[in-house]
Amino acid sequence: MGSKRKSKTVEAPPVELAGLEAFLGYNFENKTLLEEARTHKSYTGSVSYERLEFLGDAALGLAISNHLYGNHPEFDQGRLTKLHMTNVSEDKFARVAVKHNLYRFLRRYNCSGMDEKVRDFSDAIGKEGDEQRSETARKVLSDIVESIAAAIYIDCHFNPDLMWECLERLVEVSGTIHEHPVTALKEFCEKNGKVVKYEHSKKGDREVTEVFIDGEPIGYGCSKQRENSKLTAADDALLLRRLWMITMNNDENYE
Repeated sequence: MGSKRKSKTVEAPPVELAGLEAFLGYNFENKTLLEEARTHKSYTGSVSYERLEFLGDAALGLAISNHLYGNHPEFDQGRLTKLHMTNVSEDKFARVAVKHNLYRFLRRYNCSGMDEKVRDFSDAIGKEGDEQRSETARKVLSDIVESIAAAIYIDCHFNPDLMWECLERLVEVSGTIHEHPVTALKEFCEKNGKVVKYEHSKKGDREVTEVFIDGEPIGYGCSKQRENSKLTAADDALLLRRLWMITMNNDENYE
């Protein structure tokens, strides 16, 4: 048998950890938590952020719920729920990661494919392009935000208020309800005499949703939660509808 291949993983310079702390405006008592929060599973020999990501999703959800409840006493339960859906989603957190270039802090190994998808996703964000299709990019970017949130949450002894003090300026909670993609697609189909149908399945620990219009597949979504998966699929379908309408308008201009 040949000799055991040595890992090519190279330890990231300490300045990256200090740089992330400076960016967050928070000095960790337990630096290991922050190292874990910025470690992808491809980075061998270190604990990845997967467990932190699980906790961070819940911690951010709680913090944002508290923020919405405390800052909008005029909103009823229905409006608060819609605002929560707008602000607590994989897509929202991925956009936060792109805006603040958090991917640069991620420790990873041999991830050129993922790097390219993240670059494409980041470029598309500014153009509102086809970023919805890159599930890999959106997930890893969202995971970074959730993992950092969990690391702070644990380090400050599970105090959501202290965690939120660090992250509020980064997350930038929106008080505006965006048109819900599922509702928008339903209204479009009703107006045009079309039938919309959603089909759900599982892919590992992820919920997968496909949306069909008149039996034709037109949208796809994948997320940890079925509701977000359905939302993403509807948004994907609406993107295709918008592109179709633009094409039709261009054709009419040339007639």
